[in-house]
Amino acid sequence: MPNMSRFRLPQGPQPMDVIGPVVRARRKELGISQATLAERAAIDRTYVSSIERGQRNPTLPVLILLTVGLQLPQGALLAAVIDAIANQDDWLARAIERGSVVE
Repeated sequence: MPNMSRFRLPQGPQPMDVIGPVVRARRKELGISQATLAERAAIDRTYVSSIERGQRNPTLPVLILLTVGLQLPQGALLAAVIDAIANQDDWLARAIERGSVVE
């Protein structure tokens, strides 16, 4: 099994590049600080900051914690990240059209 912390998509923006802006946008939409999000998600504030700046690649458990902290329905954070990637590069849209990826 590949080391997922080093996993890269075949082309275009990487999840690490778009997770931060998605998290920051939702946090600001809620009107909460990084410290409040960190408390709600049970993670360190500096970790939230590094995710938002694209310096950390959060694991699935951290994404779940962030989903709770951002008061999002299940799968919404991941869906927003996928949408952001698809909006920046059409390879994902082409893969969906080919049937290689199921929405």
